[in-house]
Amino acid sequence: MYDIVVTTHPGLEEILSEEIREITGRITCGSHYAYIEIQGELSDIVKMNINSRIATRVLVRFAQFTFGDLDDLYAEAKKLKWSSFLNPRRTFELELNGRHGFKGLNMPLLRVKDAIADHFREKTGSRPSVDKERPDVRISLYIEGNSMKVFIDSSYHPLYHRGYRTRGHFSPMKENLAAGLIRLSGWDGRELFYDGFCGTGTIPIEAFLIKNGIQPQVLRKDFGLAPLTDNAETLIRKEKRRIDIKYKKGIIGNDISPKALHGAGESLGLFSRYGGIDFRMGDFLKKTAPADKGLLLINPPYGERTDMEKEFPKYLGDKLKHDFKGWAVHIFSANNDFIKNIGLRAKRKIPVKNGAIDSRLCYYPIF
Repeated sequence: MYDIVVTTHPGLEEILSEEIREITGRITCGSHYAYIEIQGELSDIVKMNINSRIATRVLVRFAQFTFGDLDDLYAEAKKLKWSSFLNPRRTFELELNGRHGFKGLNMPLLRVKDAIADHFREKTGSRPSVDKERPDVRISLYIEGNSMKVFIDSSYHPLYHRGYRTRGHFSPMKENLAAGLIRLSGWDGRELFYDGFCGTGTIPIEAFLIKNGIQPQVLRKDFGLAPLTDNAETLIRKEKRRIDIKYKKGIIGNDISPKALHGAGESLGLFSRYGGIDFRMGDFLKKTAPADKGLLLINPPYGERTDMEKEFPKYLGDKLKHDFKGWAVHIFSANNDFIKNIGLRAKRKIPVKNGAIDSRLCYYPIF
């Protein structure tokens, strides 16, 4: 059994626990700020990496120890059995998170790096090299006071790197955040899904993957499972399913930018040459609702792509009240003034962080 930490965006911990239980059948050991803990087998680690839409990383605990000063940290780290997954021919990278009281933000990281180098140099006469671009092994360090946890990063890259972003597909919203917002909205895949400000399509593409049961990492090739098994590629290949497009209707993405929509179409094309999302171009405020009912999930571009910034919240609120009766409306925003000035009373507000930005997903049933 492995001790595993699965990270996500703050605010998505509860639905991540639900999702991990659905994927592995295992109940989480604990839920914390931006991560959950679970015990599982290697097969569970593979399943979570391939199938979790909400996770950011799947970290496997290698060691935990306490220390006094930096010299003590070095000595304790040097004792660890690094050769269980590292050797002088493998490259590695260290990442440090947490809080400590030492001068210099990266001093603990540098001492662990020295400990790894000296550990191998004394035992073998050579040492593994650091590679910050494409290391063989990514190691995550978490420090809290005088306690350090050491993890093998089995995801390698963050799991929001789905592999469908093209050069024209820049988005300030990570894919796993978009998937988390869709799950928080309660969308069941049966009702019409509409994003009126879709930009390069992250939210509707994630909805498309969910509706069709397409694994979020089906396009990805790089994972960090090699330190855990010699059969990593085989396990990944067995877990992945062939892309099967069952539903080509029921999702609409709208944006005013033709360039953004071009990028969205290119990204969708990596999954389906025959569509699956109805991308439309135009000003959301000048369009009528596409149906009598459905679910609208939007991340409005307040202060970014609108010329009428001060009036935009009111215009949007009026639009929703008049044209979207019968719809479940969900608005994701980091701007409290925007939410206040929209002129609607939210039935529910869920705090979720978008990176380091405090945001909220607000639910407005329109009658």
